[in-house]
Amino acid sequence: EMKKNPMLFLQIMARLVQLDPAYKLHIAGDFNDVRVYRYLRHLIGRMGLEKHIVFHGFVADMPQWLRDKGVLLSTTLYESFGMNIGEAMAAGAHPVIHHFPGADKIWPEECLFTTIEMAVEQIRAAVPNRYREFVRTRYDIDRQLRAIDALLDTENSKHRDILHFDAAGKTIKLHLPDRSDHIQRSIALTNNFYECGMLHDMRERAKLLQGAASTIPVAIDVGANIGNHTIFLATQTDMPVIALEPAAGSFAVLDRNIALNELQDKVTAINKGAGAQPARAQLQIRDPHNWGMNRLDLDDTGDIPVITLDSMIGERPVALMKIDVEGMELDVLRGATQILTRDRPLLYIEASDDAQRQLIDSFLVAFGYHRQARFNDTPTYLYLNQQTHAHQLSDMSDNATARQGQGAETARSRRRHRRQRNKTGPLSARS
Repeated sequence: EMKKNPMLFLQIMARLVQLDPAYKLHIAGDFNDVRVYRYLRHLIGRMGLEKHIVFHGFVADMPQWLRDKGVLLSTTLYESFGMNIGEAMAAGAHPVIHHFPGADKIWPEECLFTTIEMAVEQIRAAVPNRYREFVRTRYDIDRQLRAIDALLDTENSKHRDILHFDAAGKTIKLHLPDRSDHIQRSIALTNNFYECGMLHDMRERAKLLQGAASTIPVAIDVGANIGNHTIFLATQTDMPVIALEPAAGSFAVLDRNIALNELQDKVTAINKGAGAQPARAQLQIRDPHNWGMNRLDLDDTGDIPVITLDSMIGERPVALMKIDVEGMELDVLRGATQILTRDRPLLYIEASDDAQRQLIDSFLVAFGYHRQARFNDTPTYLYLNQQTHAHQLSDMSDNATARQGQGAETARSRRRHRRQRNKTGPLSARS
């Protein structure tokens, strides 16, 4: 009870009684500490306030008890909120509140006091029922419950869109804010990375390269989207990853997925496009339900910068490049000729049709590359350099064929999942 600051309310009462002997102070509640009760009784007698202070003990119906009390005097030293204050205001009592730390964040400034004279002045000028509306509009229980629900919904939504799954003994977290998007929905349905067949091939071939390298080379993910391939490479291989994604929305999700998996020291995310030469571009959204189909159109007035991979990478050795840029694959390769000549990395390149694939074939043959395997629903081709990857051409040829079959099966599974979704509606995954 000492936190209620009894000496202060006795001094206020003594001053009020000097001004008007009609004032009385009613105290509700039992005393848990008999020493405080004895202290109060002692001082009340010494101050001549016996007729002006009434102890009521435990009160079961506080709203009824408060009904005829014109003023609520609170001299507390500290409160987290002050339920008794709000309860009294709701019953019509005018609040006079000692200015405890944080009080001005909860209660009206004009109801706070710091000196005995301020308290006496406020009590003598009190107007019952003035602050009923203040409490109702701010602290009504239904309003508070709605505010709590809204806060919980906001917090839960931050976690509801995060999928957790295991990959080779490592817990992966992926932020998937739009389950209508093809890639995000596929990840959620399978509880796994997207395009697993190709990712497995990347990991196994990267292991062979890393075993022979004197320094750890980097991998480049051009058209990183939300980070499916980036997060896989960063968690399943020793290679640092440079991820380029020009679309602001996709980049924001990519950036969060990097943070969720604590890969900030291993992944460098760049919100730019890649091309044959420095330029500007505009983003074209071709299908709002497939973020992976966004593409860039070169435009001098565009708001997206386009850079070359050669200018970006400098002297760092590159072991692997994945390129998925919706028709700009050849431009990206033209801006990476130094990398192709110097490092001869593994290349995984999407080509949506035979004409595009043939152009890529013709361009890369001059650098000693040949097409080795095909993956995924939308064809993505592995290109190996005859000189650098000669051992992989024989060592992994059978496995590559098997993984092509695995990729085809994955595509059939995705088509089956899409048919099921059309029949059953949205599905959810553990998150």
